[in-house]
Amino acid sequence: MYYLDLRDYLQRVSCYPFILYDPEHAFQIGIGLNWRDARIKFIEDSIVVEFRPVSTQPTVRENIAIMLFYLGRLHWSIQNNEPLLDLKLVEQNRNQAMYFGLNSRLWTYRGRRIEILPAEVALDLELKRATDGLMSFGFSKEEIDYYFEILRVRLSEKETPSDKLARRFYHYNSLGYTKKESLILALNENENLI
Repeated sequence: MYYLDLRDYLQRVSCYPFILYDPEHAFQIGIGLNWRDARIKFIEDSIVVEFRPVSTQPTVRENIAIMLFYLGRLHWSIQNNEPLLDLKLVEQNRNQAMYFGLNSRLWTYRGRRIEILPAEVALDLELKRATDGLMSFGFSKEEIDYYFEILRVRLSEKETPSDKLARRFYHYNSLGYTKKESLILALNENENLI
């Protein structure tokens, strides 16, 4: 959901039903109940944006890759004065990604036209934009490639971390391991457990 300004954000937060009657902390409770993609918090004399749209990845390197993608893509968008997608299209993209992963179809800009593309085509385009954005920040091609290689492999194999985890879980389960054992083995194999 796009917020128009801070007033819009605070009005939306104030609409959540409160689970506690605590007038002294109502403001903090209201913000705490906001589970949208971004949460604005007020800590002492600072305003902090808690960013959530990036899912936690299996490894630190993958977390860095996803955050670099986000930062590079955002910078590219700002540099190119890219208009925001209509919120309905953003919601469609989100739902497609949640339900179909890399088999989804996503709305994106191609030039100044909005098109719906197979996920691997759209994401390849977005990776190129993120790369350009990071390069304009001063990142080297080698630095970007080190992290983005992970994302490129995902695209070429059409397999997300959750796809890989599920595949390994069902493999172990088919070998006779319990569901708990299968999950532990799959998590360990995919470097999700230390």
